[in-house]
Amino acid sequence: MPQDSLSIFETVDFEEEVIVGDITFYLQPVGHILGAASIILQANGKTVGFSGDVGRTHDLLMPPPKALPKLDLLLLESTYGNREHSIDDPYDQVADIINTTVKKGGITLIPSFAVGRTEVIQHILATLIEQKRIPKIPIFLDSPMAINVFDFYCQFNELIKLSKECCHKMCNVASFVRTVDESKSLSEVAMPHIIIAGSGMVTGGRILHHLKRLVGDYRTTVLFTGYQSGGTRGGKMLCGVDTIKIHGKWLPVKADVKVVHGLSGHGDFKELTQWLLSSPLNKNTPIKLVHGDPEASETFRDYLSQHTGFDVSVASYKSIIKVE
Repeated sequence: MPQDSLSIFETVDFEEEVIVGDITFYLQPVGHILGAASIILQANGKTVGFSGDVGRTHDLLMPPPKALPKLDLLLLESTYGNREHSIDDPYDQVADIINTTVKKGGITLIPSFAVGRTEVIQHILATLIEQKRIPKIPIFLDSPMAINVFDFYCQFNELIKLSKECCHKMCNVASFVRTVDESKSLSEVAMPHIIIAGSGMVTGGRILHHLKRLVGDYRTTVLFTGYQSGGTRGGKMLCGVDTIKIHGKWLPVKADVKVVHGLSGHGDFKELTQWLLSSPLNKNTPIKLVHGDPEASETFRDYLSQHTGFDVSVASYKSIIKVE
């Protein structure tokens, strides 16, 4: 992108009103990941809310989403509209998996999204090492984007639950792998270690090169940290496939494939419902469900219809919604 084109972007603080022609809007914190926001838009005497990705009630890093104001229309995400998060302790899960892999003399590969999930998993690892619940083995973060994001988490730590000290512990628990040559050199590390790399669903990124090298070793553990979409390599591996295709080659899956439940940054259907009920929305406020698989959206519509008085429907493709 040419440097002069960056001038079209402008940063704004949460709750700061922005006026564009006849439209006024502001952003309000919604948890999920650092900087995530709902958009509250006002025009022609009507107020419309766009939920964006809504965070968890008790997230490890992020505060809960702020209550919505009164609205004339809400477009609400439904990613987890048919799922409820596990109550299993993620610290216990990660500790068991890491210790088991270390005893085998193996390497733990953690496919992870650069924003949100990587920071959570490194916070968990830093806490477990400090509590001596896992050994202090080498940890490598092989994701240039995630490395850059850590600066923002430490710079704006007042927007998350961690203190400045805990933020630095989270950042410093791993060695940052920046270049391709440094990434390749990880193949020379013989002792048990952990590699965190993107992409989170193994659809691309540096994790593919590590997986290509290690997925055929029974001592390896591939640790997924969240939902895997159907059709992705991550989704197929969690379904127990015997082989996966990487860079045109079919490779046997002999590694132990695990998943840590409960780390998603999306609120589940019960958390989303509680968020709505804690907001001063009128019961006749229309809610249009978006951003979810058809089954998730429809299941969430049924749940809200049965347990709340809101007027809920699933938005259809290219539909035009009139605000009454």
